[in-house]
This record gives sequence, C-alpha cells and structure tokens, in this order.
Amino acid sequence: MIPNSVDLEGLITQLNEDHVAFDEYNAPLNDAMRESIVDAQNRGFGELGAVILSDTELKGTEVRDTAQHLLDNSEVETLIFISPGTGAVMSSKYSRAEVESAQVDFLGKPDFPRATTQLVDHILDDPVPGTVLLSSAVLIVVLAIVGTLIFLRRLTPHSLRDNV
Repeated sequence: MIPNSVDLEGLITQLNEDHVAFDEYNAPLNDAMRESIVDAQNRGFGELGAVILSDTELKGTEVRDTAQHLLDNSEVETLIFISPGTGAVMSSKYSRAEVESAQVDFLGKPDFPRATTQLVDHILDDPVPGTVLLSSAVLIVVLAIVGTLIFLRRLTPHSLRDNV
C-alpha cells in the first residue's frame, strides 16, 4: 500500500524530466545524482532513475509498493528508491537477483551518487567471468586426458616387458 503522504505524480514528473526526484529538493544532491545517472546511461546501463525521500518514512511493503508504482509509471527501467532508514532498487531490465545482490551494498551508504556508481559497476561487471571459467575447465579436462594417455602409454611397455 502506498501512503497518501507520497506525491506520486510529482515524483513521476521529476523522474521523467531528469531521472532524479525528491520530496524536498536538494540542488547539490540533485546535480551529483544526475551526473552519476548520466554516467550510467553512457556506459550502457539503460534508463536509470533515483527517488530520494528525506521527509517521508515508509515501512514494510510501502517501500516496494511505492518503488514499483514509480517504476511502472515513469520512463526509467531501473529505479533506486531511498526513504529514511530503508530503500529498494527495482528494475524491468535487470533480474531481481542482479539488483538485490547490488543493492545490499548500496542501501548502507550515505553517499548516494558514489553508491549509485558502485551499484551500476556491480550490475555491469561480470562477477563470474563465464568465458574464462569455461576455458579453464576445458583446459583442465584436456590436460587430464593428455596426462592419463601419457601415463598409460609409459605404463604399457613396462608391463609387457615384465611379463615376457
């Protein structure tokens, strides 16, 4: 349930204008967040937005319900939603697992612009480089097979000599 104290239309309008929305405008934070969001978009992250509530404390499901409503009704694909003492990151572009693993570090940091950059880094980085792991696994299997064949080849002539 979304509390009546949240100005949904005002936040959606702000999100659609410059991808940053506040319940109480904060010019320095707005500029810094906008810079982080533009950087994320330039790196191919997609349409990222941030809502920072400083006066409206939400509890329990209100956080996710409000964030989901803002995501669904704005032009952003991924939304960082911060309310005093809590927050959420929602996305229609990235999986819930990707977002939740990245938001763990994000929500505990008071420097929102820097935390935004780190969140984007976490999602964009390949945490388990699949190509490297697959190549390493194939190399290990090939080396094991070659090693076994060499061992068997050396073992076989000795065994035949001993039996003659």
